[in-house]
Amino acid sequence: MGVNLVIGRSGTGKTEHCLREILRQLQDDPLGPPIHWIVPDQATFVLERRLMAASPRGGFSRCRIVSFELLAQDILSQAGGAAVPQVTALGRQMILGHLLRQFRGELRFFDRVVQHASLASCLDTALAELERGGATPDQLQSAIDGLLRQSDADAQALADKLHDLHLLYCAYGNYLGQERLDPGRRMRQVLDCLAGGRWSSAGPIYVDGFFTFTPWERRLLAGLAKACPQLTLTLLIDPDSPALDVSGAPPDELGCFHRVERAWRRLREVFLAQGVAIHSPLRLRQQHRLAAPSLAHIEQNFAAAGPPSQVRAEEILAVEAPDRRAEVDAAARYIRDLLSRGLRLREILLLVRDLDDYRDLIAASFAEHGIRFFADRRRSMAHHPLLQLLRSALAVAQQRWPRRAVLAIARSGLAGLTFDEADRLENYILAHRIDGEELWTQAAPWQFSSASETPPDEQQVDPLRRRIADNLLPFVSAMRSAGPQPLRNLAAAVFDLLDRLDVRGTLAQWIDSARAAGQHEQADEHEQVWTQLTDLFEQMVDLLGDEAVLAADFAQIVETGLEGFTLALAPATLDEVLVGQVDRTRPPEVRACLVLGLNEGSFPRSQHDAAVLTDAERLRLAQVRIELDDGSERRLLDEDLLAYYAFTRASQHLYLSRPLADDAGRKLGPSPYWLRMLEILPQLRPGQVPQDTRLSPAHLGTPSQLVGAVLHWAREGRLEADCPWPSVYQYLVRCADEPTPLAGLCRRAWQALSYRNEAVLARDLASRLFAAPLAVSVSQLETMAACPFKHFIRYGLRPVQRPDPDPTALDIDSAFTQALGQIGAELVRAPDGYRGLSPQRARQLARHSAGAIAQVLRDQILLSSGRNRHLLQYIQQSLEQALNRQAAVAHRGMLRPAYASLAFGRRHRVGPATIDTPAGPILLEGRIDRVDLSQDGSAFAVFDYRLDDRRFDATRVYHGLALQLVSGLLIMQLHGRELTGRDLAPAAALYVRLLEPLQRVAHPSEAPDPSDPAFHLRARLRGLVSSDRVNILDTQLASGAPSFLAVQVNKDGTLSRHRSDLADPHQLRALLDHARRRVAELGRRILEGEIAVRPYRIGTESACARCSYRAICRFEPRLNRYNVLTVVDRDQVLSDPSEETPDER
Repeated sequence: MGVNLVIGRSGTGKTEHCLREILRQLQDDPLGPPIHWIVPDQATFVLERRLMAASPRGGFSRCRIVSFELLAQDILSQAGGAAVPQVTALGRQMILGHLLRQFRGELRFFDRVVQHASLASCLDTALAELERGGATPDQLQSAIDGLLRQSDADAQALADKLHDLHLLYCAYGNYLGQERLDPGRRMRQVLDCLAGGRWSSAGPIYVDGFFTFTPWERRLLAGLAKACPQLTLTLLIDPDSPALDVSGAPPDELGCFHRVERAWRRLREVFLAQGVAIHSPLRLRQQHRLAAPSLAHIEQNFAAAGPPSQVRAEEILAVEAPDRRAEVDAAARYIRDLLSRGLRLREILLLVRDLDDYRDLIAASFAEHGIRFFADRRRSMAHHPLLQLLRSALAVAQQRWPRRAVLAIARSGLAGLTFDEADRLENYILAHRIDGEELWTQAAPWQFSSASETPPDEQQVDPLRRRIADNLLPFVSAMRSAGPQPLRNLAAAVFDLLDRLDVRGTLAQWIDSARAAGQHEQADEHEQVWTQLTDLFEQMVDLLGDEAVLAADFAQIVETGLEGFTLALAPATLDEVLVGQVDRTRPPEVRACLVLGLNEGSFPRSQHDAAVLTDAERLRLAQVRIELDDGSERRLLDEDLLAYYAFTRASQHLYLSRPLADDAGRKLGPSPYWLRMLEILPQLRPGQVPQDTRLSPAHLGTPSQLVGAVLHWAREGRLEADCPWPSVYQYLVRCADEPTPLAGLCRRAWQALSYRNEAVLARDLASRLFAAPLAVSVSQLETMAACPFKHFIRYGLRPVQRPDPDPTALDIDSAFTQALGQIGAELVRAPDGYRGLSPQRARQLARHSAGAIAQVLRDQILLSSGRNRHLLQYIQQSLEQALNRQAAVAHRGMLRPAYASLAFGRRHRVGPATIDTPAGPILLEGRIDRVDLSQDGSAFAVFDYRLDDRRFDATRVYHGLALQLVSGLLIMQLHGRELTGRDLAPAAALYVRLLEPLQRVAHPSEAPDPSDPAFHLRARLRGLVSSDRVNILDTQLASGAPSFLAVQVNKDGTLSRHRSDLADPHQLRALLDHARRRVAELGRRILEGEIAVRPYRIGTESACARCSYRAICRFEPRLNRYNVLTVVDRDQVLSDPSEETPDER
């Protein structure tokens, strides 16, 4: 009995030594006593396959390849104790979550974050760390007492943390009692079994592949060494390390093998303390695996770089790529090259430091290159429909049927609705903004359809609503029972819901379908999620079933358990590239290894303090002999061992790469390991992947990339010396008629060469879509000016967009316009108009209008949520402020409201503006928000209501992008006599800002006083003001009082033209003439069927920024051209609009 050490560096045959010894014993005595080979959990599958392949009999029955966890289960099964109920890690977290809520009032440090679902997991990690270090409640209490005697704030904070951990530790132990085992208690029971002689092994035990051991594992190894005839332990340590001396010299703090040396030192102390004999180690020095000289040189010099070597780096390739995507593509091409040299996929390993950074890129690139791979990681199952269903059902019960939760249930595929039915229901809900319990559970059928919707829509949707509601109502009622109730009742309600929805049957169908389609990973995911969910609730009922909890606490307990759901999959086939993370993956023997992401901050990975205990706190606890895991500084130093491990995995080929920039284009520095490799091998010269791989045939790895490069060359039209693309193009043309996948790809690609993304509408079709005389709105003309194709989609094809689930700015603008139209109509009939509007009357009108909006806006359901009710209150307040501002403006002028929401068109009192074009007449229709007349009836002013700040933009008006305000002037000029019986002169065209902006003040005392008469005149009305009519708008302008108009008076009493909205009468006439010509031009283009994909661009502004149809037009600035519009000066537009500026270049 005793411990045999096998010491050696990477590649010296430590694992091979164990394999040979086990094979020899299996050969000598196939049915002898069991042999245990203890390896990391990730290596069990690989070594089982390797041992089976190497066995002369093609299999084995005597050897058990186990992790420490599996070995503990074996010991309990043989020695007794396996029948005791065991608490899993998820069960432990649920208990901690329950205890956190129970002892919330006694917590000192974590009392404010008790509601966080992840807190139980963080505290579980901290308590497990304390347990691994052997900390007892008495030790924690002693540490707390010592910290409380110190006066610094950090000591007090640590004392509060330890107080909470001590409280939960003790409460957790008491809660478990004596009849249950958690992972910590189970390990203690295993140690008791070994110490009491209730388990012994007549066969040898081999321990291989570990970098470190926890305190429990060290004690377990000591017990195993005494219970078995021979324990062989392999360690990745330099054979000449002083740490192996009998004296037990401390390991070098900066040494590459420090982590393993320290683990051995601690393990040696436990062995000696328990009287375990340690035999002289077997020191393996000869290199067996690293056949390539350059790889052997790296292994010898990575830990301590020697003098520069002239070893040729033929087996090593270093690559620098522009970004991670190009880096992964380059790695895929290298793998394809290795395969062409005779390597198998299973002989290739790809390692990264953090797989999350590369997972999606590897999946996409390897799929394109036809490379099968297996990613060694535990995957989150948070996206699975079953978990989404459960979370959403709990949200429905707690939050009164929120729209997002109910739609998630409908879309889960587990609620008895097909995906088409779920889409139909979702569209209807979003169209009518249905939200809240009252609407979902009402007995009457849903009847929210507008006049444009057909009755069959509701007849199809309401049964779908009832199907979901009928299944959810019993569950909601059970969750809402008054007061706390036993947790087992709530758990039963959950499974009653799952039974009503037949979730188990649906999952079984999904599993069968996935198996039939060869999607084994997806089938395994469905199986594991159901198994883990049932295990979770079994643990929950077993541990907390009799506890009386509120529904909210039950939801938090469930969420705590669901956070730990992960998916563990085995490789679907043996011949796959293994993709792993350096600190997790334990690969088999491979011939080639690719290490990606060798950048500063990535590898070595930046280390951070743990979630609960910081590095400084760990140092304090170490002083009172509480052993914890390493801090961030030590973990950073131990990254050297991971790098050494990664660089020495391959026997023949090593590939190193790094991106030069991150996804945002920020420069990334090289990793210290990258620089060390260049120092070890001066002959190694990194290759460069070009920014655009389409220009280099050597960097193309798939047919699609090749064809894409040829297309790029054909579009660019460049012919350079030694250019290969013409020859490649000719070859592809000859292959286009062959029945091969490449030929099919080429035939589809050639169409792109002639594609110009140009839209043309046949004249006969144009005449059918836009027939003369054409009735157009101002908005339609503005859309045509912005982009002809956008106009064609919106007014020609008329697609129906899915409405926003929440009120939009357009809805609010519509609400304001509707309300002010109603109020304006009432004030038109009043003798004093806005001048007679008092603040009390303004408040009354605003309240009445907001109530009317609530009854008609969006099908009578705007009051269905608290947010929308707040929005209505906001509309009411803003309406009141807007009315008060208009009253203040009216008091300053001599205008009276004459028309509110004045509609003009074929079916209205005021006819359309008929404008002739070469393609036929157009009829301009629309609405003017408000028209005021002077007291003598000779002049008029038009007002355009806007939520935001608007002013007269000469460029946009000139090019037809902003015609709303000018069209009001045009209509009144044409139909003024028809309305009033006399010709009218334009006095002003002004934008009215409805929402008052926030203003910055240095101190609250400097804020304007609402009682000040000038308070409501702060926001100026911008637009155009006739210079000969300005006095009827503001009678106090000449007195020097601040004006609500953008008009200033000089010292001599004349009107200033600097930054002014003034315009002379002849300028206004010229502007209206230009507006008429622009309307005619836009109407002609509509009638002629122009639908070109040519959005406007003025400087950096373009029509594409807020366009809803970009997915349809596919406008690409590199391939298409903007309609670049010139910036036009205001004075130029007003003084000489007849001088046309070209619209297109």
